[in-house]
Order: sequence, then structure tokens, then C-alpha cells
Amino acid sequence: MDIFKLLTEDDDDTVLILHDEETMYAAVQQLYGVNPRSKMQRTTRAVAQVIKDNSQSRLHEILSHRNQLIENHPDFSCSQLKAMKVLHSLTSIRMWSLLYKASIQHLQEDSGNRQTFLSYEDDENKVLYLEFVTGESRDA
Repeated sequence: MDIFKLLTEDDDDTVLILHDEETMYAAVQQLYGVNPRSKMQRTTRAVAQVIKDNSQSRLHEILSHRNQLIENHPDFSCSQLKAMKVLHSLTSIRMWSLLYKASIQHLQEDSGNRQTFLSYEDDENKVLYLEFVTGESRDA
């Protein structure tokens, strides 16, 4: 059996000894006009909300950082946007030419295509690669 001691606010600092939890809750409500259970529940809910908010914020931070690392890492950064920027920078391929359109289609098909294209270090080899895989010529 649990024994709960409750100090009252009387002048003589009376100590009530209560033998069960229900009696203790009833005594607290009678003495202080507060339901300790509802106060504990509100406090528990408030603490749980703070923990939830912090967890969500931390998860967002972690995912944002992970995405940034992936975007900046050369082995994983084969996005269509990056490949298109490189394609646009190739001055020997005329925009909207047959080679340009076929290159767009080729680069959109697969990340492996984009990775191969981006792996060539100089512009001439990038153009030669695109001519080879698309069957189109930059002179057409």
C-alpha cells in the first residue's frame, strides 16, 4: 500500500497521510481547488507537443541537410536540371536543333545517361557523346 503525505497550508503545517492515490487526488482538489489530474494531463500534453515540434523541426533539418549533400555530391548529382544547364552551356549545339531535342530526350530518360554525359570533362567530348547516342549531328 502506498502512503502519500500532503502538507496543508494551515498555520500549523498539518500533514495529511493518505493511503491511496484516489484519496490524495481528492484531498488536493479540496485543499487547492485544482484537479491535479487535469493539470498533469495538460502539462503532459504541452510537453508532448514541445517534443513533437522539436522532433519535426530536427527531422526537417536533417532531411534538408541530407538533400543538400546529395545535390552537391558528384556521384549522386545527376539531376535533369544540372544536365540541362550543361547542355545549354554547349555553344556548338544550336538550341532547338535536332541534336538539341534528341539530347533533351536522352538526358531525361535515365539518370545513368545524365551521369555518363556529365562525366565527360570537356565540352567537345560531351557533344561527341550526344551525337553518338542520339544519332543526330550538330551540323544538321
